[in-house]
Amino acid sequence: MSGSFTVEYSEPLVRVAVTRFWLRSLGWRFCLPLLVLLLLVTYQVARGDRSWWVGLLGGIVCIGLAIAIAGWLAQRRRALDALRDLEEGKASFTVGEDRLVIRTARAAAELPWKTVREVWRYPDLWFLVYSPNSFSTLPLRGVPAEALEQIENRVRGAGGKVA
Repeated sequence: MSGSFTVEYSEPLVRVAVTRFWLRSLGWRFCLPLLVLLLLVTYQVARGDRSWWVGLLGGIVCIGLAIAIAGWLAQRRRALDALRDLEEGKASFTVGEDRLVIRTARAAAELPWKTVREVWRYPDLWFLVYSPNSFSTLPLRGVPAEALEQIENRVRGAGGKVA
């Protein structure tokens, strides 16, 4: 059984999606150590410690933040450029037995279900995650519940995770 539906993207949706993806991709394993280092540096500076190792730790915090922010900016720019390439901000999805087909006015992609490693579910959108930095955003407005259930079942059946 296959189902087709069309979704509409907007700039606010893309901005929210990029920020959610970025935050979830960073995860606590990146944020927690950076926060601990930041608190340690702040504490040491407040105590008057101006040693080289406090400067080194402060530099590590700054580099970590710069890398995270640069990644977010790059992902945001890429996503907004992709939105501008969409004609009228619309894409159609076809959920098939063995693949997911995504079509826009300018291009089409046929993705076997095994390429979707994870589905990240949010109340207003889903992410179909292909790799740590590659994903498709699926806005849920107007998407039939049966199609969402099929996507979940196909991804799980191909060994992917649904979270």
